[in-house]
Amino acid sequence: MRRIISAVLFGLMALAITVSPSFANTISNSNSPYDLINSKGQIIKYSDLQNQVQSYNVSESRGKVGSGKVLPEREIPKDPNKPTINFGTGQIIDEDKDSNSFSPFAVIGTDQRTKVTDTTKTPHKQIAYVELEYDNFYAACTGTLIGKDLVLTNAHCVHDLDTGESAVGGVVIPALKDNHYSYGAYFIQDYYHPVGYSNSGDSQYDFAILKLEKYGSYDAGDIVGYLPYKQVTNLSGTTIKIYGYPADLIEETGLYNQWGMSGTVSQESTNLAYYTIDTFNGQSGSAMLNTSNQVVGVHNASYRLQNGNVINGGPKMTKPMVDFITWASLQ
Repeated sequence: MRRIISAVLFGLMALAITVSPSFANTISNSNSPYDLINSKGQIIKYSDLQNQVQSYNVSESRGKVGSGKVLPEREIPKDPNKPTINFGTGQIIDEDKDSNSFSPFAVIGTDQRTKVTDTTKTPHKQIAYVELEYDNFYAACTGTLIGKDLVLTNAHCVHDLDTGESAVGGVVIPALKDNHYSYGAYFIQDYYHPVGYSNSGDSQYDFAILKLEKYGSYDAGDIVGYLPYKQVTNLSGTTIKIYGYPADLIEETGLYNQWGMSGTVSQESTNLAYYTIDTFNGQSGSAMLNTSNQVVGVHNASYRLQNGNVINGGPKMTKPMVDFITWASLQ
């Protein structure tokens, strides 16, 4: 589960994966790393997906403000016998331990993250705390509303490479602040991610789309709105911001809040962007937002370079990611 990746000249090392026989057999029927696999293990060929979305010719979307209607908090069932796992370390999170039990490998130098004090405004209203349920544990990530019932996050949030397990459920809570929320909590109905992530663990495939159930008669995007996204090629030198729900500051304060900061994309490859913006476990799946609050990528990990330095990064909003979102919006 540990999401720190060694890189030499930004060439990423493939990660081993152990999968269940049924999941492995399904994946073996795939012939493109961008073939889509859903929560049931069913595969949609990327070529078929492209045929369905090509007439829409989407490279940039419009966002939505949302009504801002306040909804009552709901009962969220949770199995007390399942521990919550830290995706960064693979260790059980013990709420009785202080934050020194974490190793903040993705905070670079002095921690410059600041707390979001107002989650009623864009883009923070559309940023969500995501809790995933697996057969034997829970895990937490961050996600961003990019459609009326769609959330962008990481593939590693819904598929654990270490065990080969995939999430069996989960809940998305937009604008969670000080352990409370005003805009509803939405159960995950389905999710989609590239088969390439399950097969290799390569970061360029580390993105996923969550499809949400309604809360009563309301879609999440109708209440909080959703952010626009933009297909990109070059991000080097671009100012971006990354906000999410970091485990270290949640542990330290005892409160679930958004934290984040801005910075500049310092390096990039064809599919990945790199930056020295501070992040931590739990911020997996946080959107890279440009100065217009367009989603231009998704944060996924820290990367240890050959010289021992650590830099953060994640996949850019390339055409396959846009195609995934477009296809999911049609379902």
